[in-house]
Parts: sequence; structure tokens; C-alpha cells
Amino acid sequence: MTTWIVQLKQQLGFTVVELLVVMILVSIVAVSAIPRWTTSPMLDATIQQLLSDLRYTQMLAITHGQGFRMNFTLPSAYNITGLSGTAVPNLSTGANTTTLFSGVIISGVTHLPNALIAFDGKGIPYVDSAATTALTVNATITLSANGTNRYIVVTPQTGSMVAQ
Repeated sequence: MTTWIVQLKQQLGFTVVELLVVMILVSIVAVSAIPRWTTSPMLDATIQQLLSDLRYTQMLAITHGQGFRMNFTLPSAYNITGLSGTAVPNLSTGANTTTLFSGVIISGVTHLPNALIAFDGKGIPYVDSAATTALTVNATITLSANGTNRYIVVTPQTGSMVAQ
């Protein structure tokens, strides 16, 4: 029994190898976790607001059984209108045009050649103001702030939307 106590007293610290293994493991965890912490709160809030407004536009079209569209005024604003161009006030601000938070911009709208997305009475996405040309590939709306990009992807036929 005394041998066990002597051995325990001799090994009171960590070896260099043990410390290196722990440091490597902590580094791996940090590398995977840091990108989640470095996003901009304003960018995250803006992407959620835009996604909500896109879904609202689609629901207006389905509820009323007629087309509605979201028009993007690059780089920092958007509005919702009927296909005739009649403005629909934003639910949260009451304004006809929604301006993005300071420092956040719409840096791209991929596969939306007219910088708009329209929905028909069934919620199907279109790429033109009259809702006659259906979206045929995923459309991507890119928002940027401080070198960080976030995306909203709209799926053809179903109009399903997801923030990435």
C-alpha cells in the first residue's frame, strides 16, 4: 500500500503529451464554435425579418388568391406590393418601404433577374412582376455585414424558404 502512495506522490502533475492532447482538443472545439459566435446580431435580426416578410408576402398571395411581390431596392431596402403595384405596409413598421439595419446590405439576388420575387395565388414563386415566369432554380438572396454573408434560399414550385 505504501508503494501506491509513493507512486501517487511522484505523479502530481501532467505530462507534456497530456497537455498537448488537451490543447489540440480545445483548439478543435474552438475552431468549430467560433464561426457561430462571430455573426453580427444586426445581420441575424435582418435575415429573420426579411425571411418573415417574404413568408408574409407569400401568405398574402395565398390568402387573397392573387399575386403579391417583394421588390428589392439594392442595396438596402425592399417593399411588398400587389401585382398592380399597390404598396402593402410592413406589419412591424407600418411603412411602405423597409430599410435594412445600418451596416447590413442586400449584396445579391441570384436567379431573380428583375430584383423581385412574386408569388401567385397558390404561393408559387415567379421571377417577373406579372407572375408569369416561374422560378425554375433555387433563388438566393444574400445579405452582408462586416464581411459576413447570410442567405435566404427560395425553392421553385413550393416557394419553401430557409435562412442559411
